[in-house]
Amino acid sequence: MYSRILASLPIIILVLMIPITVSQPLSTTKPLWFYPMPAYDIAISNDGAMVAVASNGVHVYNKDGDLLWHWPADSSVNVTSIDMTGDGDVIVAAIYNSSEPSYRIVFWKNAGSLSGTPDPDWISFDIRSTIGPEALAVSDNGNYVVAVGTGYGIYFWNNTLSIPSGSFDVSPDYMDFRSSYPLEFTDISSDGMVIVAAGSQTIMAYLNLPITTSPTIYSDSIGCYVRGLDLSNDGSVFAYTCYCIEDSGSYVVYMDAFEWSVLWVSMPLWEQASALDMSEDGEHI
Repeated sequence: MYSRILASLPIIILVLMIPITVSQPLSTTKPLWFYPMPAYDIAISNDGAMVAVASNGVHVYNKDGDLLWHWPADSSVNVTSIDMTGDGDVIVAAIYNSSEPSYRIVFWKNAGSLSGTPDPDWISFDIRSTIGPEALAVSDNGNYVVAVGTGYGIYFWNNTLSIPSGSFDVSPDYMDFRSSYPLEFTDISSDGMVIVAAGSQTIMAYLNLPITTSPTIYSDSIGCYVRGLDLSNDGSVFAYTCYCIEDSGSYVVYMDAFEWSVLWVSMPLWEQASALDMSEDGEHI
């Protein structure tokens, strides 16, 4: 599939001959702290001062490994996905409660100043399917939440900081099920105005959802299997990695979200790339 895209793009190949001399063994870096526990997803604040772990419950630590707070007290839910604003002030998580059973989104404000076992500020309606890692995102201002991963649907909550504390069964402000393939990845810009989502063979973008329930929507069937997705903070560009069976390799694709155009495609990686991360300004992948 991407052989056709590559054929239309200018390609420069640089071959660098650099002698490498190793004079001593590489040192091993040890973790500052660790805990033997299941970890299904993780989020970290921009300054590294807070770490939130999706496990049997939500566990929030400081940079020294001290437990700041956790929820629920009895660890009776499985947390399948977690995200945090850059300042650590808002934490959002996806949970599965086997006793009901139900699948919900939970949301905390002022997360950096909490302690003990604080209840969420609000809890969503039952989404009825698991939200996996990278299928949940909160905008950096904490006011918008998006989730996918339940099949073909995308769910968007608007003005999440204004939802009254203690609210339960909170429905999304917007839902859409037009994807032809199950969606597994999503990300959102800092101001919530751009959302990207991707699945096994599709990529999508939703523009202006905070101000309209009739957003501009872009969608493409891409003929490869997406394995990672990331959006710049301003929402202007995003990147995804996907595996193409016909080429027996993976590519990184870099796109303009507003123009919905491919800016560049990487050389074949010849392996199944399983993750992708991009700097906040979209300059480095």
